Amino acid sequence: MTIDNDELEAIGARLTDSILASYERSSRLNYRSYRRALELSGLADAHLTVREAVQSTARNFATAELLYLQADPEYPMIVKMISVPGKSSGGPNPDCNYQQASLHGDHSYRISGNRGSAALFDIQVNTSSPADPMNARFVSSLDAMGYEIAPGEDMEVVLSTEKHDGHWLPLPEGAATILIRQVYNDWDNESPAMLVIERVGASYPPPPPTPEQLEKRVQAMNSYLHNLTDVLQLVAANYLKEGANSLHHIPIPSTLGFAAYEYLWGNYVCKSDEAVVLEFKMPRTRYGAVNIHNLVGDDAEFHLRHTSINGYQGQTDSDGIFRVVISHDDPGTRNWLDASGRGSALLAARFYKPDEVPVPRLKVVPFDKVRDYLPKDTALVTPAERQEIMRRRLLSVYRRLITDY
Repeated sequence: MTIDNDELEAIGARLTDSILASYERSSRLNYRSYRRALELSGLADAHLTVREAVQSTARNFATAELLYLQADPEYPMIVKMISVPGKSSGGPNPDCNYQQASLHGDHSYRISGNRGSAALFDIQVNTSSPADPMNARFVSSLDAMGYEIAPGEDMEVVLSTEKHDGHWLPLPEGAATILIRQVYNDWDNESPAMLVIERVGASYPPPPPTPEQLEKRVQAMNSYLHNLTDVLQLVAANYLKEGANSLHHIPIPSTLGFAAYEYLWGNYVCKSDEAVVLEFKMPRTRYGAVNIHNLVGDDAEFHLRHTSINGYQGQTDSDGIFRVVISHDDPGTRNWLDASGRGSALLAARFYKPDEVPVPRLKVVPFDKVRDYLPKDTALVTPAERQEIMRRRLLSVYRRLITDY
């Protein structure tokens, strides 16, 4: 097919205009959400929330380009998505490395490499294009199939519509998405997986995309921006619906979350001279954690600030209660979440196959009296120990989440 220069220019202009229109829509809808967030946060946080709002829309756009404009089911790539600082949105887990690839049921694929040593490892298959999460349906996962790949093992997983010997995940007919999750308890010692995906029977190099393929990819990117904005509106509503200083159980569709997780969502409001004490009975589980998101649902700089803590990093008190202090200054307790100057923010907790879903309690107390509300055996850290914790935290994020594609 021959296309003249005028036609090429028209195609380029049309696709570019559609991208700009999609970005504008996303920005306007997000702005309304940010206005609601500002009503909760108050003027003290306004400058911070506005800055993060602008960053959030821009990072969603950058993620869309990587995951959808470049996505090719015939030559898929495993790409990192919301786990990297500066690219996170939609309430990511700081303990988790998220990776994604776009596949299609017309093909068979092989994922191979080393599983790494994260506490939890799963590959999940969903129907539909990743650009259409509202209509996606859970198909299967390693976890759901009962496959256990030991930490440090070399592995191979086949994905196809027809059953295969060994580790096999069924693909649906048509478009599909895989989501790889690696969830770390021990940030200092657990290592990331080193994986590659290939289409069975692929020949190299791939042909350049046709104008029709490019148009479909632009449409997918635009759809992602539209749908992500709609999803984030729903997410924000669930975080805020129970009012200030609340944390409540929210069942999450398996296409949007780890199928074996139980989630708690909520928020806190904390003045500069206050602390919020969060407490719950830690269930029997291989993984449990609490973290802060900013008011637009992105990470709260977890690589530079102590805005997350899991059951391995923290300590359960002798009475079986896991207590976390949220405050703007370091109270010297091991279980601390840094409010980072935010008078309010979103809270999330996750538990993997717990024996029961915790019922949390949040209490606002004077910061200078916070120790009076904690057990005498509460684990403490010195300022020097906190600095070392933060230094190791940054090194761990680079090692696990940033340095590979």
